[in-house]
Amino acid sequence: MRSLAALVRTGLPVRAALLTWPPEVPSVARPAVAQVARRLSLGDNVESALGILHPPWDAGAASALSTVVNVHLQVGGDVSRMIDVVADGLERRTEALDASSAAAAGVRLSARMVAALPVVFMPLTGLSHSPITDLVGVTLFAVGLLLCALGLWWMNRLAPAPPARDGTAWLADILSGALRGGNGLHHTLEVLADRAPADIGHSLARAGRIVALGASWGEGLRRSGCGSLTSLAVALDRGRALGVPIADSLATFACRRDEAVANAFEAEIRKAPVRMVLPLTLCILPAFGLLALGPFLRGLASF
Repeated sequence: MRSLAALVRTGLPVRAALLTWPPEVPSVARPAVAQVARRLSLGDNVESALGILHPPWDAGAASALSTVVNVHLQVGGDVSRMIDVVADGLERRTEALDASSAAAAGVRLSARMVAALPVVFMPLTGLSHSPITDLVGVTLFAVGLLLCALGLWWMNRLAPAPPARDGTAWLADILSGALRGGNGLHHTLEVLADRAPADIGHSLARAGRIVALGASWGEGLRRSGCGSLTSLAVALDRGRALGVPIADSLATFACRRDEAVANAFEAEIRKAPVRMVLPLTLCILPAFGLLALGPFLRGLASF
């Protein structure tokens, strides 16, 4: 995204910058960007062409870029500055998401290792000199493996998934970029009202309808029925009251939202081992007894 902003700063219009953008992006993302350029060269409009961005482009990055460019086309402003500000927010959230994904993967790996321990001891059952092909032996193995599978499934369900992107932080970043690019808050929110992420889209559209009836955007956000949008309205009011540039207030708000999401996920990661005590006790330990200890006890009983 920063390479696109650099092209725009050279004086190219957005459409021309998008046409010359493919050689400037990393090779892994070049095919998707080249497809956008081909659509534009065939006469497609900018918003529609950007809508086809697909992996390896992250959905949040593609949506943010398309939204920023659309705000520029409808409202104006310095689109290169807008793209740079939004790119900063995306980098911050991507780093947090990568850390969260790594932590979640570590929890799942630990759960799988624990669930696999009873199976690891299965080859040693031959040392017990107990029959493993009779009805009792087959039953022990079948029930033990079933408990292992159930325990693994249960632990995977208890492992927290990486948090979804926070739509209100996304909105605050784009608003901050638009304000730094010279756009007004009112007109930018009008454009964004129909393009917000799913978690705040309905509430932001409701706020837009309230504004259309004569209310201010601060009042519309507070009456939207969404707690995070109410917090955004408070941040806007606080910035005005303190005389702080609203763009700075929005950027700080977005950072705090992202930090809150990351802290909540860290708390879930810390709770995961405690929650996994139940499947460990009810599934994994009984499976260990059936698959590892059961054959040895049968062997001892046969002497």
